[in-house]
Amino acid sequence: MTADAVPTIDMLDAPWFTTLLRSTGHLAENRAVAQATPTRMGEACVMSLLWRVKLDTHGPIEAPKSLIVKSATDDPHRLFIAQAAKFYAHEVRFYLELAHNAPVRTPLCFHAEIDAATSQFLLVLEDVGDLRSVDRLVGCSYDDAVGALRTIARLHAWWWNVDLTDLATTFFPMNGHLNQFAVPMIVGESWAAAKRFCPELWPADVTAFMDGYLDRVPQILDGIMGPNTLAHNDYRVDNLLWDGDEIVVLDFQLTAVANGLVDFAFLVAQSLPAALRRAHLDDLLDIYLAELAANGVELDRETALDKYRRALVFSFMWPLGMMGGYDSLDARSR
Repeated sequence: MTADAVPTIDMLDAPWFTTLLRSTGHLAENRAVAQATPTRMGEACVMSLLWRVKLDTHGPIEAPKSLIVKSATDDPHRLFIAQAAKFYAHEVRFYLELAHNAPVRTPLCFHAEIDAATSQFLLVLEDVGDLRSVDRLVGCSYDDAVGALRTIARLHAWWWNVDLTDLATTFFPMNGHLNQFAVPMIVGESWAAAKRFCPELWPADVTAFMDGYLDRVPQILDGIMGPNTLAHNDYRVDNLLWDGDEIVVLDFQLTAVANGLVDFAFLVAQSLPAALRRAHLDDLLDIYLAELAANGVELDRETALDKYRRALVFSFMWPLGMMGGYDSLDARSR
């Protein structure tokens, strides 16, 4: 956290990156960045602004050739959601305190700061954009799903049997006061917009259920709690990259205290082709539970299946969450 104004992208010039890379040991004191050229990554992130900054060091200098800069969105609807849910504080704390000990690979963080009063933040991260990605609109393969579930199971196991009291001051419990307030507000606005913009998407049974969603919010939120861990809470292929068999996990803005099946449900429901999910749900759940067990966590299958179903109900709100600003979204986001 910092009391100073958070730098904006136009302030991140060559001298700024020179100082940063020297301070992190990635640039010798007698070397400098000659030029820093940012390029906006327009469709790469929903809740933030992203730039890839090319660094020209004029010669074979051992320093990153490019870095990723992440800051608050300039879309009023999305910024309001991010401020209400403290999304940016989650990610800044994750990179400052947790990433270096986490049992999965995340991008190296060079800089992280946030202004708590305004929610303006700045992250400077390793550029891993050359790694293999999966198009969420196509969906991932069975093998990629297995790797992703084993990866998130290791992350869940890391925080499964520990005292989360301190972490919960930032990574709020999913059934806490914030969500009890925010979920009805987000769903109330977004469900009305969803029916208005895309009425063809909602069968009668889904419409009937969602019309009563607000009355069920406390029950829905309580249903995704316990036994608790830190859930990524946005675990989809858009936030994963493949380096051979190793997976790099991105975007910790939504991280919260909840049951780990929140992440399992989100991945299999929103990143797998429907036919693949239907054919392999049982063995994918067994693989996830086996990886938990291999890392010291026992969760019985009946409880896991119940939590999976409850997490599906909760997760319905996330794709709806952007519908209030649907007319401002790019084609891919729609």
